[in-house]
Amino acid sequence: MSNTLSNQEAFNIMVRHLRRQGSPCEVGFDCAYRGGNERMCAVGAIIPNRMYDESFEGHNIGALLDPHDSKDAEIIETPELLELRCFLKHINIEMLTEMQYVHDNMAPEKWEYQWPLIANKHVLQIPE
Repeated sequence: MSNTLSNQEAFNIMVRHLRRQGSPCEVGFDCAYRGGNERMCAVGAIIPNRMYDESFEGHNIGALLDPHDSKDAEIIETPELLELRCFLKHINIEMLTEMQYVHDNMAPEKWEYQWPLIANKHVLQIPE
């Protein structure tokens, strides 16, 4: 991955990853950015390993990327989080939040029907 991603690049990575994985990344009963056996949620797929920190778990991506918009006082400002914010600074947080919601709350067989809605809203193309 380069130093930053475009919305289209991020969307492509997330969709292709979820198609390959075919099921949500869960730890216990909770969705997770990272799980065992190299499993990742949609947003976890665009987080480089060096920028991931376990403290991200349990927090939605909007709260992690926009600390001024979050009432979540438990977010720990790690060096990884600060680097991740720079890496994803050009990505539409709303699009990431929508992809996270689809992964976390919808059955995998419904994902393909949701991605065109997100793509249309954010002027993106569905990857092959």
